[in-house]
Amino acid sequence: MMLRRRCFALAALLWAATAAGIAQVDSATATLKGAVLDPSGLAILDAKVILTNEATGVVKDATTTRDGYVIPAIIPGTYRVEAQAPRFAKSVANGVILSVGQLAVYDIRLTISSEATAVEV
Repeated sequence: MMLRRRCFALAALLWAATAAGIAQVDSATATLKGAVLDPSGLAILDAKVILTNEATGVVKDATTTRDGYVIPAIIPGTYRVEAQAPRFAKSVANGVILSVGQLAVYDIRLTISSEATAVEV
């Protein structure tokens, strides 16, 4: 019986240490989430969101769903955020700053386009 309690206590301690380690990794990075919207405010499904670190050129991306998009584990820094979807003008925002531990909500509104154009913000 004592051995079983010790094994359970050791397992709980290891789980807590692992959870704390995971939380530390997450707190050293940022997360960007939001929605890509059409001019009327409706969500655009399957839009591509591209995040580029302006200093290093490292790229992360996501595709929107009904729930929007989420890009986790982002190294803090200054980023370029692009969003594109068929039949919409591409949106580009430079100088988006993400900080340690930040959960940034960044909604992007696209305009309808009959030809390929880009909107710089």
